[in-house]
Amino acid sequence: MIHYFVEPNKYFTPIVDYIFRRISKNYSLSINKVYSEDKALLIYSSQSIRSCKIDQNLWDLLENRDYKKINEEINFQIGTKKTTDQIDVFFLSFYLINCLQEFDDFNNDQFNRYPYSGSIQQKNSIIDENYIDQLFRSLFSRFSIELTSQKSSIFISHDIDSIYGSFLQDGLWAMKKGRFDILLKLIFNEVIRNPHWRNIDQILKIHDEYSIKSTFFWLVNKGKGVDNVMNSDYQIAKQKDLLNKVKANNSINGLHKSASNQSYRTELDKSDFLLPYNRHHFLKFNPQTDWKKMEDDGIEIDCSLGFAEQYGFRNSYGLPFQPYNFNEKTEMNLLEVPLQMMDGTYQKYLKLTPQESADKIIQFMDKNKQNAVLSLLWHNTYFTQYKYGKFSKIYLNILDHLKTNNFETINLHEIKKKYLI
Repeated sequence: MIHYFVEPNKYFTPIVDYIFRRISKNYSLSINKVYSEDKALLIYSSQSIRSCKIDQNLWDLLENRDYKKINEEINFQIGTKKTTDQIDVFFLSFYLINCLQEFDDFNNDQFNRYPYSGSIQQKNSIIDENYIDQLFRSLFSRFSIELTSQKSSIFISHDIDSIYGSFLQDGLWAMKKGRFDILLKLIFNEVIRNPHWRNIDQILKIHDEYSIKSTFFWLVNKGKGVDNVMNSDYQIAKQKDLLNKVKANNSINGLHKSASNQSYRTELDKSDFLLPYNRHHFLKFNPQTDWKKMEDDGIEIDCSLGFAEQYGFRNSYGLPFQPYNFNEKTEMNLLEVPLQMMDGTYQKYLKLTPQESADKIIQFMDKNKQNAVLSLLWHNTYFTQYKYGKFSKIYLNILDHLKTNNFETINLHEIKKKYLI
């Protein structure tokens, strides 16, 4: 049992308690709060010479919501590689895990998303580092405590954005390649209403071969949404056979929150098949406002926290967490499972070849073999034999790598049981 003491009646008191609870849960560590410094191994108090580093200036800035100055100071601290006896680990971990850097005024991208460019992760080249985990381990080692290490697990999911787009996209690819045999096949599939991207059977079959249970996120709104984002090209009510197949396979159907002004509850109620697990379409969400909205609407798990244009740790931490509720001064009921790897990031944004993409994904996984839940998103459209055919093949290469290196996959039910406080 590890005892800690935190100075009472301070703005930071419930926040430091929150971080200790997160550490206790994520590292299976028995931690107990005491109310006397004499009984504590770890102390966080401005009145004690044995205290961990407290940066009162940063806490004052946070209380005043001066995120711009905080970001400047944190960029300096990380950039100059200050050690844990020089950094307020509790402030820094709280700030980064909860994405508070995004609360500052920033120039959104065309889809109103927080950009990777200019972020703390980009400025300090730590996007592929489980940075907060490193800080926690360094801090506790100063007290001769070794945090337990665990092999990273893999969370695999699929966003179902399009079912009928193959006819145009694969068809155009076939025409450019002079493959009129493929074009005729696509036309035939359209006639019998079995489009090439209506391929859930194929995905489930692949996963059965590798003993993988995954998650499928479905859009319930069709057509153009807010900020000119295109939602689905299908009607969810007409996909009951696919939703049933996912459920029968012991995989999970979740909500893919559309680009709309409808509430999460309204969208969730449009299908009886969807569990209260969510990922935002286009990763279009704002942690400052949407975490609370999700909690209020009964969403239990969100899987949206990643940069669309860059792979890695958007909040510099590799494990699921519950965001902090400033009003209630405790963690939310919502569990966030960060997203680190997405097919479109490599192909559309980074302009990498399929093989280069596979190499980057495997390198990232191997660099973070421990102490993370690594989330891999592979859209159903990337299981095509045609336009994205090579990406379909490298997906199998990635699964082979997971199997060879004994990575275990984990589903959202298991994540909830393991990481929800």
